[in-house]
Amino acid sequence: MKAFFCFLVIACVTCSCHKIETAAPVAHRPPDLIGAWQWVETYWAFQTRSGTTYPGKDSTVILTLAADSSYTIAVNGGTSVANTWQLDTMMTASRIDTLLDFNNPGYYAFAAGSQLYGYQALTIASDTMSLFSTTPDGFSQLKFVPYP
Repeated sequence: MKAFFCFLVIACVTCSCHKIETAAPVAHRPPDLIGAWQWVETYWAFQTRSGTTYPGKDSTVILTLAADSSYTIAVNGGTSVANTWQLDTMMTASRIDTLLDFNNPGYYAFAAGSQLYGYQALTIASDTMSLFSTTPDGFSQLKFVPYP
């Protein structure tokens, strides 16, 4: 009887074990910087004010980053700004940031006081590219999604 009971326990344990299936990864655009990005919003804070700015309903703003390190900002199909960009890194005590440096970006403003100039902290996650910059009086975070 003991042998039968041991066999039954081993059979139950063996049969109840199964491989845990992991969910298939969600299909997202690879975190590739090269390509066209459509501006969708800017969150900003300056001094005591803050807010979120969106493009107008009839406005399409596209930031295109090319493999030859050139970029354009096109508003409703017309080029407003064109120049070059480069990647850099900044190390702090707690992290390493990837920076996107826009060379001489001109004066296209995504929101009041929010322009692409100099170094922008770069992240790409869940099909959204974020560019974060600070000034002595505040910060801005531009958000872009792949275009088209």
